[in-house]
Amino acid sequence: MNTRLAAELRDEADLKTIARRQKEFEAAIRTGNYLSMSGANKAFHMAIAAAGRNAYLAGFYDRLLDQGRRMLHLHFDFLERTPEGPAD
Repeated sequence: MNTRLAAELRDEADLKTIARRQKEFEAAIRTGNYLSMSGANKAFHMAIAAAGRNAYLAGFYDRLLDQGRRMLHLHFDFLERTPEGPAD
């Protein structure tokens, strides 16, 4: 819903913010730092939500993304502590 609203209601400033957040996310991926990637991913998606101009939906999405990040952090922590973890 946030994405659909953003597609309908965004302005040029929103597009610039979204593009900047996308580049930040892509840069974070190259670092391999899970916390950095997670934070940049959330910032990217929240820029889209903000462009939708619906504070209620954006707030819900913010909380939903935080819950997902908590689950991913557990997974990443497990990967870092096991022999099956990421290869350097």
